[in-house]
Amino acid sequence: HYTTLTSGSLALINRRGVERVVKFEIPRLAFEHDFMMHSVLGLASLHLHRLAPEVPEHLSLTIAHRVKALSGLQAAISQFSRESHRAIVAGSLVLVILSSDLSTVDTGSELWIGNWLALWAGMREMIRLVSWEFLEQSGLAPIFARDNTPRGALSHLPSALMDMLQSMDPENDDTRTILTTLSCLSKLYH
Repeated sequence: HYTTLTSGSLALINRRGVERVVKFEIPRLAFEHDFMMHSVLGLASLHLHRLAPEVPEHLSLTIAHRVKALSGLQAAISQFSRESHRAIVAGSLVLVILSSDLSTVDTGSELWIGNWLALWAGMREMIRLVSWEFLEQSGLAPIFARDNTPRGALSHLPSALMDMLQSMDPENDDTRTILTTLSCLSKLYH
């Protein structure tokens, strides 16, 4: 399901070179690293949940795979090696995507925005451990290329957060500060 349907539904896919990474490189990494497999399976089950929300098992599987992916990523980070760094960097992004979509689901946690920002910060740190040249050589650069259009600056925010921001008064100084901060945060991964 991931390669044939889910990968094409990701917002990243419209950028040059991303389709190859999303459809081929990420699944290849999933066959080499368990946490990546759980990330891919989590995205596929989340996509199935979006297609058939009346089937509760899809969301349960998504959450279970996300937990296993995050746990596996943490273990891989603690044993960071040349062999695992491609998967760690790609896995960081996949988990951010998975968590961004899950943040719109009622999880009962009031801290979902903080959790989401922590994942973004973690992904930024993984990218700092390597260089842009590494990303280019590894073939992963297209999924990390930044969209510099005004709309693209905030396009990575969870939809629930975007809905909340749209309800705020744009003339309010606090709202402008929040928007500026979020715009900067959304660019941290590059």
